[in-house]
Amino acid sequence: MNLNDQRTTTNEQRFLIIIDSLFTGGAEYSTLLWMEWLLAKGYDVKMVLLKPKNPAYKISDFKIDPARVTMLNTNGVYARYKALKQIIKDFKPTVVHSVLNASNFTTRAIHILHVGFKHVESLVNQPYSQERLSDQSLNTFKIRLLQIYDILTQKKGVQHFHANSQAVADHYKQAVKVPANKITVIPRGRTDNTYIQQKDTLRRQYEAEFNIPADHVWLINTGRHEYQKAHDVLLEALSLLQSKVPHAVLIAGREGKETSKIHQLIDQYNLKDRVHLLGHRTDIPQLLAASDLFVFPSRYEGMPGALIEACSAGLPAICTDLPCMREVVDESSASFFPLNDVKILSLHLDQMLADASLRTRMGEEALKQFQEKFRLERIHEKMLLVVG
Repeated sequence: MNLNDQRTTTNEQRFLIIIDSLFTGGAEYSTLLWMEWLLAKGYDVKMVLLKPKNPAYKISDFKIDPARVTMLNTNGVYARYKALKQIIKDFKPTVVHSVLNASNFTTRAIHILHVGFKHVESLVNQPYSQERLSDQSLNTFKIRLLQIYDILTQKKGVQHFHANSQAVADHYKQAVKVPANKITVIPRGRTDNTYIQQKDTLRRQYEAEFNIPADHVWLINTGRHEYQKAHDVLLEALSLLQSKVPHAVLIAGREGKETSKIHQLIDQYNLKDRVHLLGHRTDIPQLLAASDLFVFPSRYEGMPGALIEACSAGLPAICTDLPCMREVVDESSASFFPLNDVKILSLHLDQMLADASLRTRMGEEALKQFQEKFRLERIHEKMLLVVG
């Protein structure tokens, strides 16, 4: 789809957004910002959540009337299908925008059997990648069955796809056979980090909260405790550091399948004096603004929203050398290391800890790249051309 298309979109359009839950994650946060923006522009928008999750984003933290958000009280795939079908029949949306697999797949089934709305899906990850399938906690057979369903229903079940990165688009072209002309790539957007100018004040506040000495360099990672986020790689790399520069490592993110392993590795590598597990936080922009270096060792991502947020705070980064990461940063703003390469990550950490001027230069470039590519208003204007 050509983003220069001059089609007019009227406020008579009715948008129904369907998403699995408001579990704290990048796709959920981006979707809430998108709904907030549509409402501010005068569109009639409602949201349906398939299930409750905890921790979850609070509607009250966004400019969204809670009456516009419906939580399904259903169990089972068919009951969910019937409930969503009824909501669509009653609301009569011109566009249904679905996000995340359960929402996407259910909406496809409704659309195939009951055409009457435009269905647009957001693709936000790489569910069939080898990196994901290497997670031994996953049921590979079930994932392959879902992939077959994905391939069989994408042709008639969806009018257009929005991919949040070129890497995600390429994945779906290959793994799900989605035609290139059916996908538009638009990255996630974020607001400016307004806390940058308060860095010194925030550091003093957090130094007291986390008991960190004033002379420490702060490394921060944000990500839930899951195999995807590769906290094990980060912790092993920290155990190999040669640098004597005093530093603290902040890991902010909700608990998950890897939480017990993370605690075990912290004990094994004797990192208790350096690593602070913060759990789920609602002050991520402030924590980023107070920090010195962002470390992001993920094994796979869609569009790394956490990395975009780090750039908005003017932070240099060390991240896995994945195509999606290079859609956000380059060598002027980040150091890249090969997937799962603990030794190279450790060397990059040593270099960054030792060179404050390098961190400053790269952080300035990261902020410029954010301002050029990821400011929220422009992203939403592009989204409206695709979804509207």
